[in-house]
Amino acid sequence: DVTLRLAYTPEGNASDFDLMELSPDELLLQRGHDLATRERTLFEDLFKEGFRRVVIIGSDLPSLPGRILEDAFRRLDRPRCVVLGPAEDGGYYLVGLSRDDATASIPDLFSNIRWSTPWTLSDTIAAAEQARTTVELVQPWYDVDDEVGLQRLRDQLSSPTWAAAAPATAEVLKKIF
Repeated sequence: DVTLRLAYTPEGNASDFDLMELSPDELLLQRGHDLATRERTLFEDLFKEGFRRVVIIGSDLPSLPGRILEDAFRRLDRPRCVVLGPAEDGGYYLVGLSRDDATASIPDLFSNIRWSTPWTLSDTIAAAEQARTTVELVQPWYDVDDEVGLQRLRDQLSSPTWAAAAPATAEVLKKIF
């Protein structure tokens, strides 16, 4: 059983999601002025709501297979576990944590990370190991944050199988190109 929350920023933009027909309790305002703080506070907020396993992904993964998310949640059944989805650029596209009942704390995975560099993933793995957590990796995937990623997505969604998995995205790409 999975509960969706859509985290957004900046404050006051919740109405931008009206077309998605999400209820207000499915929206979660991100706190913080940088990615590290936003990720950490999302975990804090969702654990306070009572969630025991939380997986965060970006909005730039329109073709990410659901089986990868299922795998991430399955791996979070282990205590003090961190799950990461390696991105091809050296970062990660997915981070998941299981709640540690013993301390109810979040391991320090977000400090001293060289963000948006080829070392982001390795720095995060080192931080997780320093915090004495178990690190699990799911299948590598790509994010769409530049022209190369967009072209790759377009090529991928030209296949009928992939287009069926992300029909709205495939339709938008047909209109653009």
